[in-house]
Amino acid sequence: MTVRDLRRRLRHALASHDWFEGWSTAIGAVFLVLGSMSSLALVVALSSVGDPAPGFEASQGWLDATRGFGVALFGVFAVLALAVGWFLAGPAVRRAAKRLSRRG
Repeated sequence: MTVRDLRRRLRHALASHDWFEGWSTAIGAVFLVLGSMSSLALVVALSSVGDPAPGFEASQGWLDATRGFGVALFGVFAVLALAVGWFLAGPAVRRAAKRLSRRG
């Protein structure tokens, strides 16, 4: 095998892979993880709304306002992160689910 044949095979192998799809799937998976963590933080923030904080010296109104801000912030970020994650990784997840459903 000559160097020319080796280079041709390497170029063909690299051209046959869709590298952008792989990177977008990986970035989408990161966004899906961030979205699920934000959803968990949203549940924690919602469950603590209205709870008095023992030993907290500031007013209860200030504490409720910061908890409300946390609910809004985590809610918006969870929706956005999950939407971006599904946009980037959704087609790969659907293809993998189809392959798994055909096997078993």
